[in-house]
Amino acid sequence: VMNIGIELLENIKILHDRGFLHRDLKPDNIIFGPMCEENIKFKNNIGIIDFGNSKLLMKKNGLINYTTKTYECRGTRTFSSNNALLGKDTKKFDDIESIFYIMIYFFKGGILPWREKKTNT
Repeated sequence: VMNIGIELLENIKILHDRGFLHRDLKPDNIIFGPMCEENIKFKNNIGIIDFGNSKLLMKKNGLINYTTKTYECRGTRTFSSNNALLGKDTKKFDDIESIFYIMIYFFKGGILPWREKKTNT
């Protein structure tokens, strides 16, 4: 799980360095297998897919594209950051927070502590 987390962090850094936020990281958007992109071979063959909710992070003038408006939560609520759940505009840290939730999910065998069903027994 730790190796997967490290690789996900390295891959999200590539995305962030290219000026984008993913904003919908979840286990369904992680793929395993041989991958490469022009001049970049992803380490250990772990990739990220589904960029439908992605956002351009930088404007053409190099400034961060950030607003204080509130939005409806984007992406999958189970793995969303606290900022996304509160309707705030997301930043790089929010993608990283989602990766840590994914790591917990893998470590706990597909269960998140805050999603466990409560019974009357």
